[in-house]
Amino acid sequence: MLTPELTHARVWTSEQLQVLGDVAAVYGGLSAWHLRALSKEEEPWVTAFGTGKLVIPDRAIREHFTRKTAHGTVELPEPLVNSWSLKLDGLPVPRFASFHEAATNLRSFR
Repeated sequence: MLTPELTHARVWTSEQLQVLGDVAAVYGGLSAWHLRALSKEEEPWVTAFGTGKLVIPDRAIREHFTRKTAHGTVELPEPLVNSWSLKLDGLPVPRFASFHEAATNLRSFR
């Protein structure tokens, strides 16, 4: 949840507050271990760690999240839905039109 202490130093637009709230709704319940593991499974982190790079270019991160949040391809993090199990069993993994839709659906189950 976004508290006044988090927002006082900067004026946030309503769109920025929505994105921050959505990120907190989706990732806020995960442990540090889960967050670390998730980051190590995705591009461009896999490439960076595999080549020993200490810095990932902003462009590569931006491109990754653009692909990851493309319309209709958004999935909730695996620890929240056990998607690896669904995939293993040949069951469909829930996909959402947007990150906001994924966050909204997740909020409805909490």
